[in-house]
Amino acid sequence: MDNNNSKDLFLLDKSVTYLNCANMSPILKSVNDAGMQALETRASPWKNLYFFAR
Repeated sequence: MDNNNSKDLFLLDKSVTYLNCANMSPILKSVNDAGMQALETRASPWKNLYFFAR
């Protein structure tokens, strides 16, 4: 991954340089999107047709 372009993969403000990765690091935009989708699914489980199809 080109370090010059990797910042675009995260939800960081363009003016932020985040250096503390020892405790909590930023997550990728794709991980954030997947997490938000999971929360939306958990918020209304009766709409989760995949769960009832198993």
